[in-house]
Amino acid sequence: MAITKAITKVSVRESSGNKAITLRATVSDNGVEYAAQDFTLDYNQDKDVEVEVKKLQEKMQKFIDITIVDITYFNHIKLDNAVVFLNANCTP
Repeated sequence: MAITKAITKVSVRESSGNKAITLRATVSDNGVEYAAQDFTLDYNQDKDVEVEVKKLQEKMQKFIDITIVDITYFNHIKLDNAVVFLNANCTP
């Protein structure tokens, strides 16, 4: 299992006099995208951007951590065995 993440730029648009900057966090497993979520940073020149980026990082990290747990469950051998069992024992 080779889990990777990527953060990419999506858009910048005007929002109530500020700039709404949207970034996307993508988590992949063995090169296959498993989950992606957009996150928006409300950028205001009067605010400390580092504080806002730190908040964004915390939200993204939570998404990434939850997704990794989901991937681990999805790839677990017991789930594979359950699917094999159900396919073998459920009749049409």
